[in-house]
Amino acid sequence: MVHGGAGDRSARGRPDVRLEGVGYAYRGVPALRGLSAEVAVGVTGILGPNGAGKSTLLRLLAGLELAHEGVVRFDGAPVVTHADASRLRESVGYLPQDPRWSRSMSVRDLVRYFAVSRLGRSGAVRVADAIDAVGLSDRRDTPIGRLSGGQARRAFLAQALVHDPSILVLDEPTAGLDPVQRVRLRQHVLATSGGRAVVWATHIVDDLLSLADRILVLDEGRLVWSGPPHALEELGASADRGDGMGDGMSAGERGFLAVLARVSARGEEP
Repeated sequence: MVHGGAGDRSARGRPDVRLEGVGYAYRGVPALRGLSAEVAVGVTGILGPNGAGKSTLLRLLAGLELAHEGVVRFDGAPVVTHADASRLRESVGYLPQDPRWSRSMSVRDLVRYFAVSRLGRSGAVRVADAIDAVGLSDRRDTPIGRLSGGQARRAFLAQALVHDPSILVLDEPTAGLDPVQRVRLRQHVLATSGGRAVVWATHIVDDLLSLADRILVLDEGRLVWSGPPHALEELGASADRGDGMGDGMSAGERGFLAVLARVSARGEEP
């Protein structure tokens, strides 16, 4: 079963992923710098401007890349070889920012493909549960190309859930969705998150305020702030409103910008 709940937690095992001084670079350009963090049960939100390193961090957590510096540990063991990364991937459900798939494939065929590729033929029995968990049972035979944006995101969420992962990694899952679709996707993630470590990366601050247990803020590849959502809102509520940026902003958004402004004021080297 892919539905969340206390029973799933004991069956799936408690996820344990730690990053210790992790660095990663693309063609010599750093994307992550000395990043240390822990992924725990519950929802961890990753905030940062474009180019902050969010997607790179998620690819490391999903076992799709290996750290160039420092170490990622999974269940206490370092992830330093492709075999180590493969073992991590078995426990991860990954929803990329821009999933590309055949628009003519039905929801059921999409989810079945990932179920069988990850679990063998026995995985096919999990397909209906995964589709039901994201509320698409009535669209299971609909081609991906005929779904709304929110439905398509939920279809790809189903493929991330079908092997009952202990870690769910979501890269900008609500990008391009309207407000109603964003709320519905958040509800489906919460409904399926029991016992899992969910990592949700976004630049939409308010998506995380009612969803995350903890928030990490990245800037230029560094972890520059971490804490619960209410602490970010409190920071925003107490921030100086003389910057001309207060109108129309939530406390969480103001807190996020205050963190980035504080980093900039310190003049940290990129």
